[in-house]
Amino acid sequence: MLGDVDADGVADLVTADDTSLSAYPGDASGDFGWRVPTPLDARPRSSFLADVDTDGFIDVVIETWAGRYGNGSIPYETLSHVSVLRGSGDGSFGMPERIEGLESSSIADGDIDGDGLIDFAALAYEPARIEVYTGDGQGGFQSTAGFEIGGRAGELFLLDADGDAFPDAVGVNSTKNAPRFVTVSIAGACLLP
Repeated sequence: MLGDVDADGVADLVTADDTSLSAYPGDASGDFGWRVPTPLDARPRSSFLADVDTDGFIDVVIETWAGRYGNGSIPYETLSHVSVLRGSGDGSFGMPERIEGLESSSIADGDIDGDGLIDFAALAYEPARIEVYTGDGQGGFQSTAGFEIGGRAGELFLLDADGDAFPDAVGVNSTKNAPRFVTVSIAGACLLP
């Protein structure tokens, strides 16, 4: 991901691996400086950069995953969380602040409800369900709508699929190993009165 996470006016590179989120400060010549790490509590799967708390610094919203397979009568268990890591403006991020009750396979950001603040949609697991979370401008998010799409969750994208100038969610799910694309007009259920 690219974003100005150290607030110097130059794009920085942000990457994630199994144990940490790393910011590499850009130097305006195309090179990047030394890694500034932030520990993660699980493997990252999906993320975005945005100023979700409107303090002028770029934050990270990240979906992390840890799964464990059972044996015999113990089923597969999914341990998935979406968290906010608040940017400090120097290239580092705070510890993950989990958004409780949310397990997903993919997240995507946009202004879904038209209030000028960052919101996001998440594609929850089986049966696949698109969940909409509206931002409060202080780094908090509230679940406001959900749409069943069936099958197993895959990827999620926000875009204006029907040309009405409002974001739609396109969820990719699969049933019996065949991908299926489901488009849901989410803005109508979330627009401010």
